[in-house]
Amino acid sequence: MPDNLSDLENEALLIETLLPVNACTGVSLPTSLQNGGMQRRLAQLKNFSHVTTDHFFLVDMGYSTYGLSDLVRAPDKLNGLNPFTTTGVVYADSAIDAGIARIDADPFAQLYFRWASDFRGRIPASTKIVSVHTSRDELVIPANQSTLRQIVPATQLTSAFVNEDSPSHCGFNLAEGVGGWEALRAWIAGSAQPTVATLQSACQTAAGAGAAGPCRFDATITPPSFDSQVAPRPASSAQPVDARYSGTWYDPARSGEGIELEILPNNKAGVYFFTYPPASVAGTQAWVYAIGDIVGNGIEFANVLRPLRDATGKVTQTPWGRIALTFDDCGSGGMRWDGPAGWGSMEVPIKRLSSLAGLNCASGTTTAAQPSGGWYDPTVSGDGFLIDQLDANTLGVLYFALSEDGTQSWFQGLDALAAGAYSGELFQPRGTHFGAAFSSAQIDKSSGIGSSVQLSCSTGSATTGPFITNGQAGFGPVGTFSLQRLSTPLGIAACSP
Repeated sequence: MPDNLSDLENEALLIETLLPVNACTGVSLPTSLQNGGMQRRLAQLKNFSHVTTDHFFLVDMGYSTYGLSDLVRAPDKLNGLNPFTTTGVVYADSAIDAGIARIDADPFAQLYFRWASDFRGRIPASTKIVSVHTSRDELVIPANQSTLRQIVPATQLTSAFVNEDSPSHCGFNLAEGVGGWEALRAWIAGSAQPTVATLQSACQTAAGAGAAGPCRFDATITPPSFDSQVAPRPASSAQPVDARYSGTWYDPARSGEGIELEILPNNKAGVYFFTYPPASVAGTQAWVYAIGDIVGNGIEFANVLRPLRDATGKVTQTPWGRIALTFDDCGSGGMRWDGPAGWGSMEVPIKRLSSLAGLNCASGTTTAAQPSGGWYDPTVSGDGFLIDQLDANTLGVLYFALSEDGTQSWFQGLDALAAGAYSGELFQPRGTHFGAAFSSAQIDKSSGIGSSVQLSCSTGSATTGPFITNGQAGFGPVGTFSLQRLSTPLGIAACSP
């Protein structure tokens, strides 16, 4: 890919770099020098891509060749992962459908790309949008307006076209741009939602004040559907992530590390990854966490944090990297992490280890009030509890902590109900390292701490300690916590204080 090809609408540069396309179609040659095969192939490709001019044929070819190459290969973008699929796609041109290379998308690249580029319509109810499009744009096609109109409520969107005589890309007149801007400003300020006629009137006002026209807003133009212009990809058979996905997940081949996943309202999710540090990082355990976005059957955690302490002892949230989860179904999927230097990247399969009471793969997506969720003591920085109500008499408990020297620790186990409180032993697995250096055989689970938890609707208490070795209670500090609820997973009914 040429380093200096920054303007993909520069025909002269595109011709030099797309010589095979020119040899195939003769697109830059005078008609008299194009042979019959060139003319036929050029006409076929332009018809297939709904392009009417040689200029936009070259521009679109430039974007599809160089723009997508940069998207896939650039280290700060997809870094070599392919988000595109042609397998199962039915193309309108039979010759292209028969001859096109069939490729499959990497599920994590597909998630990253959807997260970064899909318009999902997750906007506040107060948001107002005026979207204007040139009617013959052959780069950003008018069918995008059709998708926008399907997703955004009509009361929040004014979608309009200016009527062009010839193709352009955003070929608006100054008066049309000013008219659209001023109509949006007036709407935000409290005026009625603008119509296409309102935009035309605002444009004419701008033209009367000296802005270059003419004004071409046209309410009769209806955009085609996106699928009629771009062959649709096969629908995913994987169900979207919902409340039932909360719980613990792990890779059976890497028993001893895993994630606690909490599905939250508004298409959000929280994740804690409990693992071990690389050999170059201090400590015997490690944990990171993030809040991410649910996108179809996946979740993107773009800003994963690792809490540490600075020189004064204050907890700092240090950026660690990203985590992506994709799910085949309610019980299985995959996980990819991209950590900082020394931690690296890896993809692993994941299986469900536990689910919340009343929220499992065979259940509905709502259940009774319960203590499942995140809990913390506001006076103890860096520590917290993750609670999974497994059944009426059992809690899954994860206690995580940040020591005074900044090293991390975590303890996991089951607390059983007895005399109005849940109590049990939380073991502390140690002995292995992160990523490719991980080995389940190296993990030592012989030590841990005692645990006792009492939880009500939004408050509770917990005690940790003393230390336990090989099932025998020893000495050591006892921690006491006055707990407040930090989070409630989606699907759990509200409780009464």
